[in-house]
Amino acid sequence: MSTERRPRAGFTAIEMAMVAAIVGLLALFVISDYLRQRPRQLLMEATLKVATDMRAARMQAISENVPVVVAFDAASKRYTIWGDSNTNGVVDPGERETQSLNANPDLSVAVNAVQGTFSPGGAFQTAPGYAEIQLAVAEAGTRYVRILPYGHVDWSDEDLP
Repeated sequence: MSTERRPRAGFTAIEMAMVAAIVGLLALFVISDYLRQRPRQLLMEATLKVATDMRAARMQAISENVPVVVAFDAASKRYTIWGDSNTNGVVDPGERETQSLNANPDLSVAVNAVQGTFSPGGAFQTAPGYAEIQLAVAEAGTRYVRILPYGHVDWSDEDLP
């Protein structure tokens, strides 16, 4: 008979505890990084959404050959976009209306114009000459989406002088 001991298969409790500690530390780093990045992500998402919607409104005006009105309500963080086929500046039955609402309480919104219109040629008309939508999130800063008189829509981190 052999008295030789065979090695046991499996992991010891110490090895399992070490693996659990390493996985826990990695999870802690990933979660803290995500939470630190979340305000910036929220601001970027809102900026891209507003800029994309304004570009789509301009394209709608050009492709449908109809004025497209954009009305802003900063207090409710909402804007309404519609093809104004009878050019009365009011949403009428039969005019396609698009509304956007960002209900995130961390996002603050300010605008310099209440309403503006993309002409069928793509130009943008509003009382101050251009529209500026200011989006801000605490801990992430401020971004500005601008609609210039010739219809160009852009965004930046800096306010116009």
